[in-house]
Amino acid sequence: FLEWMRRRGFRKIASLRPPSPPETPVFEVLVFEHSDGGRFVTSTCGLARVPQAGGTPEHHNAFIEFAVELPVHSPRIATALTSLALMVHLKDPGAEPIGPLHRAQAFGTDFPYEWVVYDALSPIEIPGANPIELLQPLFMTRSEREATPLGANGEWIERNRETALTRWQEQPTRN
Repeated sequence: FLEWMRRRGFRKIASLRPPSPPETPVFEVLVFEHSDGGRFVTSTCGLARVPQAGGTPEHHNAFIEFAVELPVHSPRIATALTSLALMVHLKDPGAEPIGPLHRAQAFGTDFPYEWVVYDALSPIEIPGANPIELLQPLFMTRSEREATPLGANGEWIERNRETALTRWQEQPTRN
């Protein structure tokens, strides 16, 4: 994965290894800076060591990692990505696997959004390994969720991707 990112012009500048419950693989959240200096990728690394329950390669949801590419990075972004990543292997038994266009509640983040939709980025191809689907979580407001039928998540992403990405850069509100 590190080599895959390096070939795309990114270098690792930070990492976070969150505590992992026994039900989840050990994973990290890595922060990469692009060589042009204006872009950062915050990404999980290690979730895909174990296929998620119910996921299949045909549905692009067996081996997944999460990433967001932004003009900034922060511990808050890394922590929120950790919370979303833990849900992959801590879902209720029989719950639908997380994959491209999937919509789920955004548990455990301090962002003011209750929902997240997963945008498909380029898969990670590592010789000798299963393809890893790279998903970009996009925050969705309650009103957007109520106005978007489940089958229309792709259209919502196309219309709202840029706005939804800016939500990762919002500052927490103080009470």
